[in-house]
Amino acid sequence: MKNFVIVLLALSTVFVACNNTDSGEAASTEEVMNKQQRVSKATFKAFLDEHGDEVQLVDVRTPEEYGAGTIDGAKNMDFYGPNFASELESLDKDKPVMIFCKSGGRSGQTLEMMKEMGFSTVLELEGGYSGWE
Repeated sequence: MKNFVIVLLALSTVFVACNNTDSGEAASTEEVMNKQQRVSKATFKAFLDEHGDEVQLVDVRTPEEYGAGTIDGAKNMDFYGPNFASELESLDKDKPVMIFCKSGGRSGQTLEMMKEMGFSTVLELEGGYSGWE
């Protein structure tokens, strides 16, 4: 029993250490370029500040949510809209895409879709717009 508790504690420590990726610091451009991943607010903001002119910024919330406030320069593509997949396909797969929703659910699903579609760089905002404000 004692060995079981020791192993359990060791595994818990490893699990927590491996999953604690948000140090509050922004990852560098090189660390996120050519990857499709969820990133912290700090990394999202730093990447947007550095590459804003070349980024395709997409708000996947409903038009009503979008109208209530969004990140400057974001284009609205309604996750629930009938043409959502074709709207995503209209984006340039070789240019960085940054996506967000309200809290991360819809944008997380969008991230997976974009991976399957072959987008090279996709950054999804951890915590969504709720964490941005």
